[in-house]
Amino acid sequence: MKNIFKFTLLFNVFVCSLLRGVSIADVQNKNTECPQPSVKITVDSRIELLATVQFLSDYDKRFRLITRFDFPYKQHVRKHFSEYKNHPAVKFFDQMSADGFNFDAPPAAMLYLSEPPELTAKLPFTDYLNGRAGGAKRLNKFVELLRDFAQETEFMEFFKAHNATFQQMAANARKKMTDINYAQTLEDYYGMRQNSYNIILAPLFVGGFGPRVEGSDGRYDIYNILGPMNMKDGWPTFGSESSFRHIAWHEFSHSFVNPTTAKFGKEIDKYKALYEPISGRMSGQAYSNWQTCVNEHIVRAVTTRLTCREIGSEAGEQALYREKDRGFAYVQALCDSLAGYEKQRDLYPSFVDYYPELVKVFRGLSEKDLDQDFYIVPFKGTINAVVTDRASPRSRTVSGRILKRPNNIRFVNIRINAVVGLVKSVCHNL
Repeated sequence: MKNIFKFTLLFNVFVCSLLRGVSIADVQNKNTECPQPSVKITVDSRIELLATVQFLSDYDKRFRLITRFDFPYKQHVRKHFSEYKNHPAVKFFDQMSADGFNFDAPPAAMLYLSEPPELTAKLPFTDYLNGRAGGAKRLNKFVELLRDFAQETEFMEFFKAHNATFQQMAANARKKMTDINYAQTLEDYYGMRQNSYNIILAPLFVGGFGPRVEGSDGRYDIYNILGPMNMKDGWPTFGSESSFRHIAWHEFSHSFVNPTTAKFGKEIDKYKALYEPISGRMSGQAYSNWQTCVNEHIVRAVTTRLTCREIGSEAGEQALYREKDRGFAYVQALCDSLAGYEKQRDLYPSFVDYYPELVKVFRGLSEKDLDQDFYIVPFKGTINAVVTDRASPRSRTVSGRILKRPNNIRFVNIRINAVVGLVKSVCHNL
């Protein structure tokens, strides 16, 4: 009887896997309800082609978005492609990135293309991507130059030669996905479905991006494009179990939150005065306008609530503190509101249904007289944490922040005051 049960369980998982178009290895939990959404982990040739061009350009000097970690694959990229640093694709990308085609836009654009070297358009580029590139004509020219670069350098031969390396990276990352089905958790919380969930490991990148490609049915293929966070035994690693889960939730959440915010854009813009008090810290993290700031706040509130629900209240409190410490001053109020959403799913079946209540949160905050104390986060941690900005992908000292963002002096003063308070506390207890 036990053997029959085991066979039935495996058969159900196998059938569900076929229906979702994934392998058994990608099925994350033991629930056999069909279909279960799953997450695919890969290293993508399109993203690696882009990363190689960025690596050869001045992109890192300008934006610090190429990993500082050194490992054999990066060394092979340097050795194989260095002679092509003056290729027109590299030079043209330098111009485009300086003019605004940077951060999330280049990797998002690559997802609209087929694999190298053909790079044929699978879907038309969005207005957003054309705008970031300086126009459709300019973006199409870059694709033509990329195509030439891929052919001239025999990029796909290089990529395929490292397939075993990429498979090992993906296997190492997959081990971090344990008992929680990332995709199912998100779909349950938002009350919405997407077409697919994809984590693309980008060993040459820094940080993460969460682009999406809309299908004909209005749902999205959503992506978390993730750079390495550390090294272990000569391999780039992409975070701990908790950080890997958090980043996946965060980047995937943008595909639920951002389109919804766009639908309520006029209402959200009524409260854009809330951006000014936090503009220094937000722009320092590349969140340079109010709607982007709103999206980040809501995504971080959702991931905090998910952490509380799935991991525990203590982990949730720690996540909330980290977000507030990074300057997301309104995340507490949003979390409080979302707790109400969780209790009233009969009234609000989906996140879209509840979004007007989140608009009311911003309205309520705008009607309050929020003084300076509201934006100060009580210090927790070591003295080293006081003088280090951990909100950045690479920690910068307080003096570094002063040099780079002189308009953020108030935040620096807050940190200095925290140091003084800590010293006084220590002296008082001697």
